[in-house]
Formats: sequence, C-alpha cells, structure tokens
Amino acid sequence: LYSVSAVRLLTSHGLQPYMLGGITMLRADGSELQVQVGLGAQFPVYRRLHMAIDLRGNGGGSTMIVRPTAAVIYNFR
Repeated sequence: LYSVSAVRLLTSHGLQPYMLGGITMLRADGSELQVQVGLGAQFPVYRRLHMAIDLRGNGGGSTMIVRPTAAVIYNFR
C-alpha cells in the first residue's frame, strides 16, 4: 500500500482538524490504483513537533479499505 495525499488544515492554531485526499497504489496479487479520502486532527506536542491522528479510506475496483493512521510531524519553519 503506497499513498500520496494533499492535506487541507481547517484551523491554524491549537487542535487543527484537517481533510485529506489523494491516490493509493494497492499491491497484492496485482496493482490497483484507488482514490483516498480522510479526516483527522493534528495537535502540537512541543514547538515544531506535532502529532496527527486520522481515519483514511480508499477504494476503487473490487477493494475498499478503511484504516486509522497516526503520525509524528516536524515542521521545519
């Protein structure tokens, strides 16, 4: 499973909810390109360090996958 997403933050401070959309390449017996959508939130942990939690779903063709995702984010600027 390989994904590329664009994220749209809905607020700029504190708890930041967001929406995301993108594409996913699902590789099992063969390769399948799918659409990905999701909702989540990121929150500051320390200065430039954030934590993000979201729920992503992708589907297309014969497969539909919904998965929770967690990430650590470091902002360079």
